[in-house]
Amino acid sequence: MVLVGTPRSAAATGPKHVRAAISYRRDIGNELWVVRVRPEVPIPFVPGQYATLAVRDGDRMIERPYSMVSAPHEEELEFFLERVDSGALTPQLYDVPEGGEVWIRPRAKGLFLRGLSGFDAPRMLVATVTGIAPFLSFIRHMGMLAAKGEDSVEDAQPLLVLHGASNSLDLVYQEEMEHWAATLPNLAYVPTVSRPWAEPSWTGEVGRVEDIARKYLDQAGLEHAAVEIFLCGNPQMVDKMRQLMVRAMVPDSHVKEEQYWRED
Repeated sequence: MVLVGTPRSAAATGPKHVRAAISYRRDIGNELWVVRVRPEVPIPFVPGQYATLAVRDGDRMIERPYSMVSAPHEEELEFFLERVDSGALTPQLYDVPEGGEVWIRPRAKGLFLRGLSGFDAPRMLVATVTGIAPFLSFIRHMGMLAAKGEDSVEDAQPLLVLHGASNSLDLVYQEEMEHWAATLPNLAYVPTVSRPWAEPSWTGEVGRVEDIARKYLDQAGLEHAAVEIFLCGNPQMVDKMRQLMVRAMVPDSHVKEEQYWRED
């Protein structure tokens, strides 16, 4: 998935891009994969921001922005990617093996999680598939602060994370999220699959995230007038969740969104 409204290409000018070596790759099925890259220069960022990956096509760079999964303290940048066969970039990115290299813009951007600097307010984070990336970046950051004994984590307000996919294979970070839910105070994680009939062994929650959101919002005891909602993923999910939260009397100003969509 890529962020909505991204440019299709840009002129290749040296200072705008730097090389980045792919140090790790993990394939999940035929469409999803995880990579870690090591840019030739450091790229500082805050949780929730994105970096723009690119491949060279003649005298142009074909590029798209992707949210980082990694936290700012990690040495490498981690991305959770989805291949789209008709896309301009992901088929080429998919063909770059571990040990290969891509290009990256040396400046991170994005304001999606601005203001989400700690567990200082009750929040619900809702994602579909690769949309978990910016949320996990934030949670890894909070895990680092917790390891240092930061009061902002010890005095945490409730944080509920809902992550939806068609099947459990696409819930790539489920095990890590369950680790953080068991480690960080007041963090709850709910994975859900929307096609349970295709996976009889699945014993967790079923349904789309927008179908279960109100149920878990209420079970967590989150006050609707005070809770902040962050949405990341499929635009249809984002639109439905915003409508649902309006009906639940959550102030519209408390609903933040980052829409992903298939690369074109």
